[in-house]
This record gives sequence, structure tokens and C-alpha cells, in this order.
Amino acid sequence: SVGPEITLPLGDHGVMYVGATDPGAFGEADVALARTLAANAEEALSRIERERTLRESQRQYQTLVENFPDGAVFLFDHDLRYVLAGGAELPSVDPSGDDIGGKTSHELFADELADELADSYRRALSGRRNAFEREFRGARYRIQTLPVRDEAGDIVSGIAVLQNVTERERRERELARQNERLEEFASIISHDLRNPLDVAIGRSNAVKERLSDPELRDHLERAGAAHGRMERIIADVLTIARNGDTVDETEEISLEATARAAWEYVDTGLATLAVETDRTVEADEDRLVRMFENLFRNAVEH
Repeated sequence: SVGPEITLPLGDHGVMYVGATDPGAFGEADVALARTLAANAEEALSRIERERTLRESQRQYQTLVENFPDGAVFLFDHDLRYVLAGGAELPSVDPSGDDIGGKTSHELFADELADELADSYRRALSGRRNAFEREFRGARYRIQTLPVRDEAGDIVSGIAVLQNVTERERRERELARQNERLEEFASIISHDLRNPLDVAIGRSNAVKERLSDPELRDHLERAGAAHGRMERIIADVLTIARNGDTVDETEEISLEATARAAWEYVDTGLATLAVETDRTVEADEDRLVRMFENLFRNAVEH
């Protein structure tokens, strides 16, 4: 015959079953003991599962950690102890060369940084990502922490990714200085060149109104065209200095017309121009003219 039995759940690990043939085999103390055993068994099985998952995570991240460039990677457990560490920057972070496995941030870093790391690790283990930057041993690092989850979505550990951003910040500062110099250059172009050019244009127009000689007027019109060309070049230089050299708009342009227009702006002496094409190209007209000007000037001078 079937005797008394005790069945207790073990979470995701199954159930614990205890049976007896004696009808009075289990008293309240036996039931309480069984529940304690079940709770301990569930905790032990969960710990084994977590350790198994953590070992799998370590294997998965081992290659990434060992070959991580310009930084270091740290895998840590729920006790905030490092279980895996590596990367090109690891010797800079921990020059001792000792195995940091099993250690905490407070055993490796000064209290202020260790406290911040530990707080960030706790956030990762609670499911939150975090990032911050800090100076350390003469370099600047960006540190990101995030949770590591198993296939069921449970957080089994955390990972900290440390990147050396010293060179990036140096380039950003240099770029900012270059932009400042470009802005100064643009200001010089705008004021120191445009103002005299405006005076030259005004004087040329005043003289042209008083001339009756067609040949002299033609020379002044050519000079006026050159002045207009200079204005467009100044405007282009200002645009490039302030916004970069990207061409926003293009159009279909005749190569013959562009080449002849550029020829008029260059002192070509006794040289002559022969255009043997009727092709069109998609381009920015002013920049294409400037390219032809440079080509013609180099051809004549060299």
C-alpha cells in the first residue's frame, strides 16, 4: 500500500520526494526538516548552475578579453570579484603582472576609483549599463559596465570594458585648435582681403563710367570680371574654412565653356587655347573653373 509522502519543489530544478511505508512516519518535525533540506538543495543546485553558466561565459569571453585592443576587459561575479581580465591595456592598469582573479577593485585601485567601480559593477549586476571617464596613471580611460545574461535572460555576471581615450582626446583638442585657426583665417579672408577688393571694384567702376575709349573699357570690364572671380573664390574659401570642403549642389556644366571662362582669368601670354570636346560633366561650376585655372597657369609657367 502507498504510505505517507512529502513532495517539495526545488525551483527550476525539479522536486524533492520523500516517502515511507509507515502511516505515521512523518511528524511536524520531519516535514520541517524536509523543507529545510529542500531549500538547501535548491540553493546548492542554483549555485552549481550559476557556476556552470559563469564558466561558459568565461570561455566565451576569453578570446575577446585576450585580444581586446586599446583597452582591457574585466569579467566580475556577484561578489564583485574579478574572474577574468585581459587586453592590451591590462599591463598599464595593473603593472604588477599578478593574476587578478578573485580580487576586488579595492585590492587593485585607490579607494575613490575602487568605490566608483564597485558602484558601477552593482548597477551592472542589477541590469543597468553605466559609463564614465577617469584619469589613471597618466592616461584617460572610458569605462563601461554592463550585465552578462544567460540564455534565460538571468544576470550571471558583469563585464567592464576599459578603453584608453587619451589619444582620441588629444586629436579632439588638436582638431579644436585647427578649427580655431581656420576661423581666424576665415576672418582674415573676410576683412583683410574683401575690403580692399571692394575698393578696387568701386574705383574700377568709377573709371569705366568716365572712359569713352572702347579698348580701355574692355580692359576694365576684364578687370571687373577678375574682381568678381576673386569675390567668388573668397566666398568659397570662407565656406570651406567654416563648413568643410563638401560640395552640396552640382549641375551639368559644359567643359568647353568652363575651360574658356577659366582661360580668361589667367595671364597666358602668347599661349592659345584649343577646346576639342562638347562633353558636359556634373560638378560645382566655381570649383571646376578654379581647377582649370590652376591647370592653365601651371601649363603656361612650367
